[in-house]
Amino acid sequence: MSAGTSDFKHRLVDRMTIHVDTENLQHEIAYSRLREILDGYDILIDALEDDRAYNADDTRTHQRKSAEAKSSHKLYLAPATAGSYACEALLYDDSELGKQASPLFGEGFTRMLKVMDAVSEGDKAKFTERVPSRFARSQVLSGMKKVTPHAGEKITVTAGLEHTVTENLRQADVIPFKELEPYDDSYVDAEIIGTIASVDFENRKLNLRIHGASKKFSIPYDAEIEDRLMESRHKTMTVKCKVRYNLNGDIDDVQDADGIEELVLKPIEIKTFKADGITHTFKSPISVEVSLDETGQVYLGIFEPLGLCVYATHQDELREEVLNDLAWRWSEIAVADNETLASDALAIKEAFIKLVGD
Repeated sequence: MSAGTSDFKHRLVDRMTIHVDTENLQHEIAYSRLREILDGYDILIDALEDDRAYNADDTRTHQRKSAEAKSSHKLYLAPATAGSYACEALLYDDSELGKQASPLFGEGFTRMLKVMDAVSEGDKAKFTERVPSRFARSQVLSGMKKVTPHAGEKITVTAGLEHTVTENLRQADVIPFKELEPYDDSYVDAEIIGTIASVDFENRKLNLRIHGASKKFSIPYDAEIEDRLMESRHKTMTVKCKVRYNLNGDIDDVQDADGIEELVLKPIEIKTFKADGITHTFKSPISVEVSLDETGQVYLGIFEPLGLCVYATHQDELREEVLNDLAWRWSEIAVADNETLASDALAIKEAFIKLVGD
C-alpha cells in the first residue's frame, strides 16, 4: 500500500529519516547498532503515544497495551537510501479507531523530538512538564540511550510530512541521564512494617523482611534496641529508619534502624466529631477497625456501617483521617436532600443518623 493511502486502517502519521555517519565505516552500519537505534525509537513512540504518559498520577510499573493500542502508531521501514547510512522510518496508525487523539505537540515524531530536546538539554523541569508520568519518563530515557549517537557516530534526523524539521542529535555521553531519572535517590525518615529474619549481633545488623517487598534488607541498628531484637524475632514489627524509594514508589533500600516495636493494631474509638463547626456526639462510641492494606505498609481504618475506609502511613495518623472523613460524610451525605443521593448514599445517611444522638 502506498504511503499516501487514505485508508485509515493504514494511515501515514509521520516520516523521519535517520541519517547515521559512522567513523571509518563509510556507507555501512553494524546490524546490532541499527537494531538498537530502531528499538529505541519504538520505545519512544510506545511511551509518547500513550495518553497515560501525560498523567502525573500514573502508577504503572509495566507497559500493558491493548490489542488496539498495539496496532496504533507502528513503525515501518522504507528502503535505505544511498550515501552514509540513511534509514527512513514511517509511522503508521493501523488501528480500527481511525485518527487518534494526541495529547501534546501534535502527533508522530514532532512530539517525540520536542521531548528528546528536553532530555538532550538536561532540563529536568521541562522533561517533567512534557512527560508527567514517572513510568513514561523512565521509558523515554531508556529509548534515548539507544537512539543518541555513540562514540564515533553522528546522527541527524529529519522528520515531518509537509513541514520538515532537521536535528543533529546530541552525543549520548554528554546527556545527564542520571540527573533526569524520575526518582530521588535520597533517604527519608520512615516507619516500615516487617519481620526480623535474623540478627548479626557482632556487626550490629538485622535482616528485615519487609511486608510487600521481594527481598530482605540488612540494616545497621542502634545498640540501645539490641535487648529487644531476639525476643522480637519472627514477630511483625514497626521499624523507624531511613528509606530510599525507587521509581515506582517501592522500597529500594533501608538504613539506620533507630527504633523498633512490635506491631499492635489498635481499634480507634470515636465518641464525637466536628462538622461545619458543630460538634456531634455518637449515641455509643463507634469502633473503627484498623488493618493493613495489601502492601503491608499502609494502615487502613474501616467502619463498614458508614462505608468509611481511610488510610495513613503511620497508625497514629489514622484518627485524624477518620475524623475528617466523618465530617465530610456528615456534611455531604447525612444532611443532604434525599433526592440528591444515590441508593448507597441514602443507606449511609440512614445509618449515620441512627448512630448520632443529635
